[in-house]
Amino acid sequence: MKNFFTALVLFVTISVQAQVGIGTNSPHASAQLDVTSTDKGALMPRLTESQRTGISSPAAGLLVYQTDGASGFYYYTGSAWTNLTTGGTGGVPSGTIMAYAGTTAPSGWVLCSGAAISRSTNAALFAVIGTTYGAGDGSTTFNLPDLRGRTIFGLDNMGGTAANRLTTAGGLSADNTLGATGGSQTVTLSTNNLPSHNHSFTGTSVTTSSNSHYHTYLDAYFAENFSGGTGGNSRYGTSAGTDSDNSFYWRTNSNTHSSSPSSINTSTEAHTHTVTAAGTIGNTGNGTAFGVVNPALVLNYIIKL
Repeated sequence: MKNFFTALVLFVTISVQAQVGIGTNSPHASAQLDVTSTDKGALMPRLTESQRTGISSPAAGLLVYQTDGASGFYYYTGSAWTNLTTGGTGGVPSGTIMAYAGTTAPSGWVLCSGAAISRSTNAALFAVIGTTYGAGDGSTTFNLPDLRGRTIFGLDNMGGTAANRLTTAGGLSADNTLGATGGSQTVTLSTNNLPSHNHSFTGTSVTTSSNSHYHTYLDAYFAENFSGGTGGNSRYGTSAGTDSDNSFYWRTNSNTHSSSPSSINTSTEAHTHTVTAAGTIGNTGNGTAFGVVNPALVLNYIIKL
């Protein structure tokens, strides 16, 4: 009887005041339920993702805590379940990537390792990125972005207009495509990478010289013996058509004549000769690749589930 009376009084009190205070006799006027404690908290129902999504006709505002996958508090908006942390404007949305200094990802995040993860367990992330970074097994899994040993570039046509700063011409696997990859930590130059140029040939000129000298060559002159002539014409002349005194005469049958070779010397002063030489420049170098990695600090990248 005593217990019944106590329960009746409590029911009447709740009905009249329409407020419940736990740990306090003066619940706040704005609260239907006011739980007060200095060393304890309120424990919400804890469900797995499959249990949460299996609730029949959830009421708008229903609040539960999911223990697996993208764990955290979820509330029902009246049409869909929403993560209390990522669903609001002040939260971190699924698909957010950030640098992380720790060795393992915090709760609700995973490393951007390219791993295949469950589509159903990580439905929020799958709804954002789909199979952009890999289709997993094609049905039950999908791939995370693979940022191992990579840096991040902004999509060239972000916002709908291409800036043409990052294209396949620069080594990208595809233009204006999320998930495209490219680049290398080393580069090996070829002749096609070099600008048009020439090589200078430098040598020491050599000039040959000679002192005064002469060259000998043979020439011929015509000599005649003019018999019975006067004025010294019986002497030999030095050329055809003249006699010894250089007077003109007509040759006759009585004339005798002959031709003989003679050595003639010509001389020249000291002089030089200039020559033009052509040469071949030998190859050098061995084609070793060189690094193009900027000064960097290595960190983990994590993505929000």
